[in-house]
Amino acid sequence: MKKNKVPIKADFLFNTIFCLFPISFILGNLAINLNILAICLFSLFFFQMKIFKLRFNNLDKLLFIFFFYTLISLLINYVEYQLANILFSKSIFLKTIFFFRYLLLYIILRFLISENIINLHLFKSVGALCVVLVSVDIFIQFIFGKNIIGMVPSSSRHFSSFFGNELIAGGYLQKFSLFIFFLPFFITEKKYYKKIIQFLLYIIIMLAILLSGNRMPLFLYLLSFLIFLFFSKISKKQIISLLLIIFAALFLFYKTNSMVKANLNNYYDNGKFLISTFFDSDIKSKPIEVWQKPYVTEFQCAKEIIQINPFFGGGIRSYRTHYGGCNSHPHNYFLEIISDLGIIGLFLIIFFIYRLFHKTLKFYKEQNFSKNLIFENTIPVFTIIFLEFFPFRTSGSFFTTNNATIIFIMIALLVSYCDKNSKKM
Repeated sequence: MKKNKVPIKADFLFNTIFCLFPISFILGNLAINLNILAICLFSLFFFQMKIFKLRFNNLDKLLFIFFFYTLISLLINYVEYQLANILFSKSIFLKTIFFFRYLLLYIILRFLISENIINLHLFKSVGALCVVLVSVDIFIQFIFGKNIIGMVPSSSRHFSSFFGNELIAGGYLQKFSLFIFFLPFFITEKKYYKKIIQFLLYIIIMLAILLSGNRMPLFLYLLSFLIFLFFSKISKKQIISLLLIIFAALFLFYKTNSMVKANLNNYYDNGKFLISTFFDSDIKSKPIEVWQKPYVTEFQCAKEIIQINPFFGGGIRSYRTHYGGCNSHPHNYFLEIISDLGIIGLFLIIFFIYRLFHKTLKFYKEQNFSKNLIFENTIPVFTIIFLEFFPFRTSGSFFTTNNATIIFIMIALLVSYCDKNSKKM
């Protein structure tokens, strides 16, 4: 495909804005929203309706159906409230409408990538540099009691770097670190040295996530390594050696650091307790100590809300409006989606993800074009999306700025890769 004829300054502008996203996630939701606004406004200014003339594929159409369904869910809930003479929450209405900014972001990224305007390698490089910076900053905060700009840890077991009181440093590293291992290093003569550097970086980032105190990102980070090994061409002997080194490093850190040991033990105990209580039909009779355990109340609220409107849900971000004193979200994407959008909404997003993964794996198996290129471009993004939708995890809200932005950026990248590869076949 020929590159779209845009001025060099405009080309530079789009790449600058897009590459600011990894930095925006460090700065916070306001920066992310401004970043979304900037790339959308400039794209509409330069390309206008041409953006929407992109030849959309079946994956695009499935995603459009999901977004259109959110309006149906909103309308059904509004009518039900009106018939019951109950005041409908303006928050649900506004959240649903503003949720469409991610659809616009998705369409614009699909267009910019299809026209070869966006330099994806530059985006990955910026993300990798940010990961290195945050990782080093966490070690500095751990050793000296404050980071490079003087921020102290938010607690004795959470070294959150630039994120301050928002305990999401581990989640940030878990997502963006995957790009590091697919960048061309300056040592290219001997692949053996390159693999050593990649593996050492993996260990360093793993320890930084461990120090962040974010237990689920640590688990997902380890799982990402297994996915990487599954798709790579290294021998079983090398896989076993690498796994032994990783677990040896974790075990050494676990045994020598009391804070890390207490953190991981607490994570295991709370996780086991949460699973057992979720399937307990007699949970309401349990003492107050049970309800004070992490996420027990949130999961139980989700169960109650699902029973009220199982098919269409209560509308986007309706979970927090439940009369039972629920938190802002149930800390699990699947529970949140089925609470807010019902079984139909959950089915639509799961079916979309299934089709996306099926197509990605199908292209990966093809022999008609370079597997190395497919591996370097698709597997990191595939892994990020896979881990975002890993069902057995606690998480932030699917509909919040931080999570929704990273999800739909990665989906746009992966769909674009699939679309381009399909045209080569």
